[in-house]
Amino acid sequence: MKKALILADTIGQKKETFVIEIQKRLPDNCRIYLARLSDICFYIEQGKVEMSVVGLSSDIKDYDFVYIRRAGKTFGIVAATVAAGLDFLGVKYIDKTWAEIGPLGSKMTSLMKLAVANVNIIPTFYCWNTAIAENKQIIIAKFGFPIVAKELGTQLGKGVYLIESEADFATLPIQTPERKGENQYLFQKFILKKDEYRFLVLGNQVKVAEKKIATTENEFRNNVSLGAREEFLEVSSISKEIQDMAVGASQALNIQIAGVDITTDIQGNSWVLEVNRGPGLTYDTQVSPELTELANFIKRELQS
Repeated sequence: MKKALILADTIGQKKETFVIEIQKRLPDNCRIYLARLSDICFYIEQGKVEMSVVGLSSDIKDYDFVYIRRAGKTFGIVAATVAAGLDFLGVKYIDKTWAEIGPLGSKMTSLMKLAVANVNIIPTFYCWNTAIAENKQIIIAKFGFPIVAKELGTQLGKGVYLIESEADFATLPIQTPERKGENQYLFQKFILKKDEYRFLVLGNQVKVAEKKIATTENEFRNNVSLGAREEFLEVSSISKEIQDMAVGASQALNIQIAGVDITTDIQGNSWVLEVNRGPGLTYDTQVSPELTELANFIKRELQS
């Protein structure tokens, strides 16, 4: 039996009629299924992608063909993330243009692209916010407690929460006053950090290395906007392995000026947390070499 999956932003009478009429015109050994883009759940880690369809209780690899019919304004980023995953899994789909969303994607889209490029990211699970309750046992089984929840639309360490019990899932803010629409979360394995760094990657080289040091006891977010201290280091003091990881992550997302956040855990493993396009910079040139290095990079580009 050949199976096709049609993904849409919403399901109503027109889309159901569409599926029925297409089904009538297919051979008996072909079957069409309909689902919402919000029904797709993702699990990703380095070199691994799993996608399932809520309601149909199936692995997306069970389908021979996927048609992303309509995403609307709400689900365009989800469609882009689906497309990147389908490319990696080798599942035939249309339209291919969804994979070309570039920098307009979300944190989850970027993490998907890093995972399929074999970059060592922290294992991550994502589902639409309306499906969190029915997926929380899966999330708990994959990661155990505590679990890190990150809201997709925030920056500077905001919208990041530590889930320490099943009851904590219900405390995640669904709406934030300063933002339109409902919050969407990704969930990640909690890593016992040793050190956290921000690298300024210019072209294909790490040009600035910064260590971010938490100054508040029990604060698991080493973010400068939340009070962490910056310590700029000689790039040569950073291992080639970690430098190569930072450059590889920026190249995987095709970003030439990137702020790459990497953490090392207590076992000595290195993990890419995030790759920022147009990263925040420290403007005090007595403290930070970032503006000088960026100016040198632009000069080289002008002269090349």
